[in-house]
Amino acid sequence: MRCAKCWIVVLAGVVGLTFTAPRSASAVPRGRGSKPGSAHPAWPRDAVRAEAAFVADINGLRASRGLPALRVHPNLVDKARKWGATMAGARSIWHSRLSAGVTARWQKLGENVGRGPSEPSLHAAFVASPTHFANLVDPAFASIGVGVVAADGTLFVSQVFMRPASVRTARAYRPARPASVNRRRPPLPARQRGGAPGRWGGTSRAGL
Repeated sequence: MRCAKCWIVVLAGVVGLTFTAPRSASAVPRGRGSKPGSAHPAWPRDAVRAEAAFVADINGLRASRGLPALRVHPNLVDKARKWGATMAGARSIWHSRLSAGVTARWQKLGENVGRGPSEPSLHAAFVASPTHFANLVDPAFASIGVGVVAADGTLFVSQVFMRPASVRTARAYRPARPASVNRRRPPLPARQRGGAPGRWGGTSRAGL
């Protein structure tokens, strides 16, 4: 797709069926200029607004198809911003190694990357591309992180999608048997000993 000012270039990728070990939040490095208690460095306001616009447009698209909204994940934002800066520095786009920098536990990851003049034009390009569109509306994804970096009037964007690791199903609770219950078999009546089975003879008692 071509616009009046420049080429809009987009790429999409996805990987799944892998788990990574969880990592503590304190192990995530903080950049210079970050606020106390924040895992992210200060980011240009225009870039932050563009990132929020991407998330709003993606969730609007998902809502139109009856899909739940994606929740912004700080770890994915950190990865997306770093990759956006890498692409902007090279003035080119290509995919990251999807699992690199993802410290959360996950089952499936996806990524859209692109460059173009504005957020609306890039979002339209993603929607118009079947492979990018598939990531945007994948019902398996629940989390997202978007990173936008501007260089020479061009926006470089990375969108990272994640399906978190599922929680293991807890075992069903089985209450202990009361200690006071006497589960011993009662003696046979004297008149049935040595004779045909009576009430208690030759029967099974399920669960006892």
